[in-house]
Amino acid sequence: MKSQESSNRNVKISFILLFLIAISIIMIVQPYQELEPFEEIVEESSQEAKPQEIPKRAELYVLRAVMSRNYPCYHCPDSDSIFLSANEVWKYGVLKEEEDALYTDKYLQTHFLAYFIQFEGTVEECLEQEKSKISNYALLSENLKRETPLLKPPGNR
Repeated sequence: MKSQESSNRNVKISFILLFLIAISIIMIVQPYQELEPFEEIVEESSQEAKPQEIPKRAELYVLRAVMSRNYPCYHCPDSDSIFLSANEVWKYGVLKEEEDALYTDKYLQTHFLAYFIQFEGTVEECLEQEKSKISNYALLSENLKRETPLLKPPGNR
Protein backbone atom coordinates (compact mmCIF):
# COMPACT_ATOMS: atom_id res chain seq x y z
CA MET A 1 0.00 0.00 0.00
CA LYS A 2 2.87 2.24 0.82
CA SER A 3 4.41 1.66 -2.55
CA GLN A 4 1.15 2.45 -4.32
CA GLU A 5 0.78 5.70 -2.30
CA SER A 6 4.37 6.59 -3.02
CA SER A 7 3.80 5.81 -6.69
CA ASN A 8 0.66 8.01 -6.79
CA ARG A 9 2.56 10.81 -5.09
CA ASN A 10 5.38 10.52 -7.62
CA VAL A 11 2.87 10.67 -10.46
CA LYS A 12 1.27 13.79 -8.94
CA ILE A 13 4.66 15.45 -8.46
CA SER A 14 5.66 14.51 -12.01
CA PHE A 15 2.37 15.89 -13.31
CA ILE A 16 2.86 19.16 -11.38
CA LEU A 17 6.46 19.50 -12.63
CA LEU A 18 5.37 18.79 -16.17
CA PHE A 19 2.61 21.38 -15.84
CA LEU A 20 5.07 24.01 -14.49
CA ILE A 21 7.53 23.29 -17.29
CA ALA A 22 4.77 23.65 -19.88
CA ILE A 23 3.67 27.01 -18.37
CA SER A 24 7.29 28.20 -18.32
CA ILE A 25 7.76 27.30 -21.98
CA ILE A 26 4.54 29.09 -22.94
CA MET A 27 5.60 32.19 -21.01
CA ILE A 28 8.97 32.21 -22.76
CA VAL A 29 7.70 31.50 -26.28
CA GLN A 30 4.57 33.71 -26.25
CA PRO A 31 6.33 37.13 -26.25
CA TYR A 32 8.50 36.10 -29.21
CA GLN A 33 5.45 35.08 -31.23
CA GLU A 34 4.07 38.61 -30.83
CA LEU A 35 7.24 40.22 -32.22
CA GLU A 36 7.39 41.13 -35.89
CA PRO A 37 9.96 39.34 -38.01
CA PHE A 38 13.25 41.25 -38.23
CA GLU A 39 12.97 41.80 -41.98
CA GLU A 40 9.62 43.59 -41.58
CA ILE A 41 11.07 45.88 -38.92
CA VAL A 42 14.04 46.77 -41.13
CA GLU A 43 11.75 47.45 -44.12
CA GLU A 44 9.45 49.70 -42.10
CA SER A 45 12.28 51.66 -40.50
CA SER A 46 13.98 52.23 -43.86
CA GLN A 47 10.71 53.51 -45.29
CA GLU A 48 10.29 55.88 -42.34
CA ALA A 49 13.88 57.11 -42.45
CA LYS A 50 13.69 60.24 -44.55
CA PRO A 51 16.59 62.61 -44.83
CA GLN A 52 16.20 65.47 -42.39
CA GLU A 53 15.99 68.83 -44.06
CA ILE A 54 18.73 71.12 -42.89
CA PRO A 55 17.21 74.48 -42.01
CA LYS A 56 18.34 77.15 -44.43
CA ARG A 57 20.55 79.79 -42.88
CA ALA A 58 20.09 83.55 -43.11
CA GLU A 59 21.09 86.80 -41.50
CA LEU A 60 19.10 89.75 -40.22
CA TYR A 61 20.76 93.01 -41.20
CA VAL A 62 20.23 96.68 -40.51
CA LEU A 63 21.15 99.51 -42.86
CA ARG A 64 22.15 102.62 -40.92
CA ALA A 65 22.77 106.18 -42.05
CA VAL A 66 26.49 106.91 -42.38
CA MET A 67 26.04 110.67 -42.25
CA SER A 68 23.32 113.12 -41.26
CA ARG A 69 21.31 113.97 -44.37
CA ASN A 70 18.07 113.21 -46.23
CA TYR A 71 17.39 109.59 -47.18
CA PRO A 72 14.58 108.07 -49.28
CA CYS A 73 11.41 107.34 -47.32
CA TYR A 74 8.93 104.88 -48.82
CA HIS A 75 6.02 105.65 -46.54
CA CYS A 76 6.49 109.15 -45.15
CA PRO A 77 3.12 110.92 -45.13
CA ASP A 78 4.18 114.25 -46.68
CA SER A 79 7.45 113.55 -48.46
CA ASP A 80 9.50 110.98 -50.32
CA SER A 81 12.55 111.64 -48.12
CA ILE A 82 13.38 112.00 -44.45
CA PHE A 83 16.28 113.45 -42.49
CA LEU A 84 18.29 110.82 -40.61
CA SER A 85 21.12 111.56 -38.21
CA ALA A 86 24.27 109.46 -38.53
CA ASN A 87 23.80 105.89 -37.24
CA GLU A 88 20.00 105.97 -37.34
CA VAL A 89 18.13 102.98 -38.82
CA TRP A 90 17.09 103.23 -42.44
CA LYS A 91 16.04 99.60 -43.05
CA TYR A 92 15.89 96.09 -41.57
CA GLY A 93 16.08 93.06 -43.84
CA VAL A 94 16.89 89.36 -44.17
CA LEU A 95 19.45 87.88 -46.53
CA LYS A 96 19.21 84.13 -47.13
CA GLU A 97 22.43 82.13 -47.36
CA GLU A 98 21.87 81.08 -50.98
CA GLU A 99 21.09 84.64 -52.15
CA ASP A 100 23.61 87.10 -53.45
CA ALA A 101 24.17 90.22 -51.38
CA LEU A 102 21.45 92.76 -52.11
CA TYR A 103 23.68 95.74 -51.43
CA THR A 104 27.13 96.05 -52.96
CA ASP A 105 29.82 98.17 -51.32
CA LYS A 106 29.40 100.68 -54.14
CA TYR A 107 25.63 100.93 -53.51
CA LEU A 108 26.15 101.41 -49.77
CA GLN A 109 28.79 104.12 -50.34
CA THR A 110 26.73 105.91 -52.98
CA HIS A 111 23.67 105.95 -50.71
CA PHE A 112 25.61 106.74 -47.52
CA LEU A 113 24.52 103.56 -45.76
CA ALA A 114 26.34 101.00 -43.59
CA TYR A 115 25.42 97.29 -43.46
CA PHE A 116 25.45 95.57 -40.05
CA ILE A 117 24.52 91.97 -39.30
CA GLN A 118 22.28 91.87 -36.23
CA PHE A 119 21.38 88.18 -36.05
CA GLU A 120 22.26 84.90 -37.76
CA GLY A 121 20.07 81.80 -37.69
CA THR A 122 17.52 79.87 -39.71
CA VAL A 123 15.41 81.73 -42.26
CA GLU A 124 12.36 81.39 -39.99
CA GLU A 125 14.24 82.79 -36.97
CA CYS A 126 15.57 85.71 -39.00
CA LEU A 127 12.14 86.55 -40.44
CA GLU A 128 10.70 86.48 -36.93
CA GLN A 129 13.47 88.80 -35.68
CA GLU A 130 12.96 91.12 -38.67
CA LYS A 131 9.23 91.37 -37.99
CA SER A 132 9.96 92.18 -34.35
CA LYS A 133 12.57 94.86 -35.23
CA ILE A 134 10.27 96.51 -37.77
CA SER A 135 7.27 96.55 -35.43
CA ASN A 136 9.38 97.89 -32.53
CA TYR A 137 10.86 100.66 -34.69
CA ALA A 138 7.92 102.90 -33.81
CA LEU A 139 9.14 102.90 -30.19
CA LEU A 140 12.78 103.81 -30.87
CA SER A 141 13.84 107.17 -29.43
CA GLU A 142 15.30 108.18 -32.83
CA ASN A 143 11.79 107.79 -34.26
CA LEU A 144 9.82 109.26 -31.36
CA LYS A 145 11.78 112.56 -31.57
CA ARG A 146 10.22 113.26 -35.00
CA GLU A 147 7.26 115.57 -35.34
CA THR A 148 5.41 112.71 -37.04
CA PRO A 149 6.89 109.37 -35.98
CA LEU A 150 6.92 106.54 -38.50
CA LEU A 151 5.38 103.12 -37.98
CA LYS A 152 8.34 101.38 -39.61
CA PRO A 153 11.85 102.32 -40.81
CA PRO A 154 11.96 104.69 -43.79
CA GLY A 155 13.70 102.13 -46.04
CA ASN A 156 11.25 99.29 -45.39
CA ARG A 157 8.35 99.14 -47.82
